[in-house]
This record gives sequence, structure tokens and C-alpha cells, in this order.
Amino acid sequence: MDKSYSKLVDIAYNMHVSGKLDEALDVYNKLLSINPDDLNVKNLYAQLNVSKKNYDIALQIFNEIYEKTNLQDIKINIAQIYLIKNMYKSAIDILIDFPEDNKSVLNILSVSYLNEKEYDKAKACYKKLVKLIPNDYRNFYNISICEKYLNNIEDSLKYALKAFEINSTDIDVIIHIALIYEAQNDINNAIFYLEKVNELKVDENILYHIGVLYKKTSNYIKAVSYFDKVIQLNPNNKNAMLNIASTYKFIDMANALEIYQDINKIYPDDLTVYFQIYSIYYEMLDFKNALNISIELINKNPNEYIYYLMAGDCYLELYEYNSAIEYYKKSLDLFPDNVQVKESLAKAYYSNGDLKLADNILSDINSDCYTYTFIHLKLRNLQKVLTGFYKWCTNLRPADYGKNKARSFFYKLNLDKKYSITEEEFTSLGFQTKTDNSNLILNFSKKNAQLDSDITNKNILIYTMHGIGDFIMFSRYIKILENKVQNILLYVPKSIERIVKYNFPNIQVFVANENVPESLYDISMPELLTLCYSGTDLMNIPYSKGYLSVPDDEIKEKSKLNIFDSKKKKVGIFWQGNPTILLNRSVKLAEFIPLFDIPNIQIYSFQISKIDDESEKIKKTLSLIDLSSYIRDYTDTAIFLKNIDILVTIDTSIAHLAGAMGIKTFLLLPYDSEWRWFTDEEKTPWYDSIKIFKQKEPNNWKDVIQRVKNEI
Repeated sequence: MDKSYSKLVDIAYNMHVSGKLDEALDVYNKLLSINPDDLNVKNLYAQLNVSKKNYDIALQIFNEIYEKTNLQDIKINIAQIYLIKNMYKSAIDILIDFPEDNKSVLNILSVSYLNEKEYDKAKACYKKLVKLIPNDYRNFYNISICEKYLNNIEDSLKYALKAFEINSTDIDVIIHIALIYEAQNDINNAIFYLEKVNELKVDENILYHIGVLYKKTSNYIKAVSYFDKVIQLNPNNKNAMLNIASTYKFIDMANALEIYQDINKIYPDDLTVYFQIYSIYYEMLDFKNALNISIELINKNPNEYIYYLMAGDCYLELYEYNSAIEYYKKSLDLFPDNVQVKESLAKAYYSNGDLKLADNILSDINSDCYTYTFIHLKLRNLQKVLTGFYKWCTNLRPADYGKNKARSFFYKLNLDKKYSITEEEFTSLGFQTKTDNSNLILNFSKKNAQLDSDITNKNILIYTMHGIGDFIMFSRYIKILENKVQNILLYVPKSIERIVKYNFPNIQVFVANENVPESLYDISMPELLTLCYSGTDLMNIPYSKGYLSVPDDEIKEKSKLNIFDSKKKKVGIFWQGNPTILLNRSVKLAEFIPLFDIPNIQIYSFQISKIDDESEKIKKTLSLIDLSSYIRDYTDTAIFLKNIDILVTIDTSIAHLAGAMGIKTFLLLPYDSEWRWFTDEEKTPWYDSIKIFKQKEPNNWKDVIQRVKNEI
């Protein structure tokens, strides 16, 4: 019997090690029925059950063996099963007193501590394993994971790179390194290691992640190329499609729109895609199409307040104020406590001329938004204006001068719809739409005057933060401040350098992008803030008869040009301003045609910027003398203004220049005009020489031009 029993044990063991587990199981059962106390067979039987994933049976048997033998190897086997069953605390408890040099024990403990989030103890175990097995990259990798959880990022990176040095083909290690670099915001290195993963194994998730990282670095062309690779692997990867579209918003707005529209056809129920289409139309100033999308969204989900808010925003931009108010009210019905909706409704009331209604809303929510300040500027309620005005003048948000703002300006300009240019080119284009002095302005603002600043006998820097028209308008206060302070420095755009130097001969003038040493001034202020230190107010505006001039000899020189030979009344016109600012200010040249029917006048165009194609065609059919080739800067413009009888212009910098020089000017104002014209309908306290011709209803210039014609 002993001989045959031993033979059966050998047979069972051979079957076991050769992978014939079911046959071996039958033989082990037979052997245990013969001798249930054979611990060797029990051990083999338990190990076989581990191989067959019968962990509860194996655990029961190992515990029986351990109770009888106290063998350490059996204890390790029990701990291994606890580890397999994710019973990490039990594995730790059973092995806690083991010697520190046992590799199996350290492996179980390290994993168990890691899963129990006892990272310091896990790290200690892995470091002991490193001493025992110095070339096992996995231990370095696991130490790195522990250090990462312990927020020791530099140490985490050090151990991860050591693991990579030992094994440069383990994808988990490489991804881990990339994620550490990403956490450190070292995007270039994160991309470098993820691309190594891609070399080892093409994976759509890795390709997608690389695309996202390139997008973060503003390398939009590369980002799109990786999202395209994802689509090639999986044409149904919706996130990749959406990222391609959202990335194209930075490099090709029109293409982005097409992509979103294609996605919309595939996923017609995804309202976030509609929202993106809306946002592109809105950014491209196509408010009619943006409105159509918002109405579609309302039809699909009539209980979402944001869609009514979006529709209201479009109506506001289209100057349909009553409709804007209607939709803002619907939005407010759905979300009565939403401050953003209340502010938008107040803005619509403000634009519609209902200043008191707007004021009531904003006073109720205690809002410091721009509209609140402008209401009181229009109403000339100086007590409420002052704090808001100061905040408005000094609220320099750095993001406004970053690439995003530049892109925004570029797309709003929509120059010839040439979207196929590089990021650097369109960022540069965007900056050119501003004064191009953003970095210095941010530096100046560090010394901005406070409302209680004493400027007496101080050196003051006044800088152009807003438009050139604003600087011209508020330069009247420089004359007052000259007598209050020790010294004034001016920082202005190149285009007004000559006229500023002529009118302020005793003031040092810096041109945009020139360095202004901080040691030269004690306090700085944007041009609009000069009002607060002038000792005057909006009820007592100085120099309304004029305060700027140009050399008489240059006026006489220009008068000799043959374009001024005519004895007819000379009328200058300006109809199109910066298309990124208050579009309702500009007028189509076609609207001016009735003026050309007036007998005995000659009309001159002061328009120097590029105009729309329709106006270019009309211009060629009119008896219009174009002055653009003669004008280099505002000094030239001023000299030509002195050679005409009347200027007819929209609300832009030339209106302020003409008013500051006492030139007879007919100012065309939209229904919702800027705060600086208050609620005045004909005259303005800023300039005695300006007469206002204001729309009586939004978008109607015909009546305005007819009144101008009658006046001329």
C-alpha cells in the first residue's frame, strides 16, 4: 500500500506540474481519502486550488496546515491568497513580524501597503527590495508611485527615470513619467515620453493625450494631426472629433464651424455641439445665425435658462432691444436668482434707454459691472460714478492682453476671411488692433493712483490705456494737472505723437513700446482717471470751446492743394470705425448718398482704414475726394479738418479730434450711444462745436442722414 500510495503521489504531482490540473485534482482527492492527514499532499492540493482560482478552498487548507506546523512558507502562502483576494489588511497582519530580507514577504507587504494607501510603509518595503534586487526596474517604478502619492514629485520623477534607465520599453513606466512631467506643467517632456509610448505601441488613448498636450502648448497644427490619427484608428471617437473642431477655433474659425456642423449631423441630439456652433457664429459676429442656433436649442430644451440668455445676447447685438429684454426675462423666470441674467437684462434696459429700470436691477443685486457705472455716467450721478469709474479705469485684467484677446480681435476683424495663417501671424494681427503697449501698461498699473492719492508736487505718468479718442477727449485735463503736479510724462501711440508734442511742448512724451524708467514717475494713471484729479466734474467740463491746435503754416500749406480750389462748401465724412468696437456706430457709405445731392458742396473722405467691398464700389461712383493718401497721422488729419467747413462723422476718434479743435462737426450717434454723450440729443458739454444727430430708433440711419442733409 505504501508503495502504491507513493506512486500515486508522484503521478498526481507530475500531472500538476504538467498542467493537467483536473486529472491531478482527482488523484489528490483519492490520496486524501486514503490519508487525510498527509500534510504534503494537502499542501500540493491547496496549491493546485490556487492555480484553479479556488482561493477559499486553498485558504482553508493552508490554514489547517499552518495550525499544525507553524511553517513560515505556509504563512506566506496564506498572505499571498489574501493579496489575491484584495484582503490587504489581513495580508499585512499575518506578515508584519517577518524578517526584512524575505523577497516574497516584501513583495506582498509592499503591494498591500500601497493598496492600503500607507505609502511611506510601501516605499520602505520597495527600497528594501531594491537592495535585494538592484536591477528590477519595477521596484523603482513602485517607489516612484509612492513618492507621487506622497507629493514628492521630484523624487517620484527621479525613481521613474531610474526604472526607465533599466527598462526603456515598459509602457506603464513611460506613461507614468509623462504624467509626472504633465503634473509639473513640463508639457514638452510629457509629449516626448508619450511619443515614445506611441513608438512602442500605437494606442488611440495615447494619441489623443498627445493631441491634448499639443493643444495646451498652442501648437494647434500638431494637435490636430494627432486627433486626426485617433480618427484614423477609430472613426467614431467623438472626443477626438470635438477636439479637432475646438482646436480649429484657434487657427481656422470657418473650418471649425464646418467640423462642428458635420459632428452635429452625426450626433443631432448632442446640445453641446449646438452650443459650440453658436459660440463660433457669435465670435465671428454672425449674430443672426447665432440667434437661429439659440432658438433651436430653446426648442430642444425649453427649460434651460442659458439658451434664453444666449438668444437675448444675440438680440442685444442686433440692437433689437425689446426682443433681448423679452428673452432675458424668460431666462430669469427659469433662474430667478442668476446675477448674470439680471446684469444682462439691466444692460438691455440701459441700451433701450430705460436707465432707471437698469439702475433698479443693478442696485438690487449690488453689482459693480460696467453697465452700473455707465448708467450713472449717463445720468451724471457723480456720487455713484466715482468708485465705479475708478474700478473701470484701473481694472487691468492681464488675460485681456494675452493671446486669447489677440485671437478674439483677429477673428472679429475677419480680415478678408484669410484664416490660413500661422498662430504667430494672427496673434500679431490681433495685437495690432490695440495700442500694442500691453506689457508696459501692466507695468505702469503697479503705480496706479488711488482715489485718495495726493498728486500735489508728484511726478505723474499719464498713459493711453483705452482708445485714441479717449486720450484726445481727456487730454483737456492734462492742461489742468500741469498746474497741480511737479511733472507730467505722457505715454501715447505713435499716431498722435506729433499733435501731442505740439500741444504740450513742456511735457516729455514717450511713444508706445518705448521704455519709461520707473524712477521718472511717482504715480501713474490711465487717461480717463485724469478727470478725478482735475477739480472738475461731469457737470462742469472744461475747455468745451477747444484745446488742441496745429501749426498755422501747415494749415495754409495744405490749403494750397488743388483739391481745395473749389469755392463750394467743403464737407468731410467718416463712416466706418474699428469693427471690433460697438458695431452699431458704423454707417454704410450708401447711407451718405443723399448728402451728395446737396447743391454747391464738395465732400471729402477722411476714411483711412480698409473699407468693405460694397463701399469701395459705391465710392467710385460718387463725387468724393479721398484724403487717405495724404494722411500719415492725426496731425495730418487735424490739418485737413482745418481746411473744411463741416465734418460729418460717426462716434470715433476723429469726432473727438474735431471737437477738441473747435471744428464744426455733425456727430452721428446710434440709438444706444456711449455713456460720454449722456442722454443729450443735440448738444454735448464736451465740445461746443459738435451737434448731435441721434437715431430715434435702432438701426435707422436714413432719418439721421436726412436731418443732416437738411441742416447742411
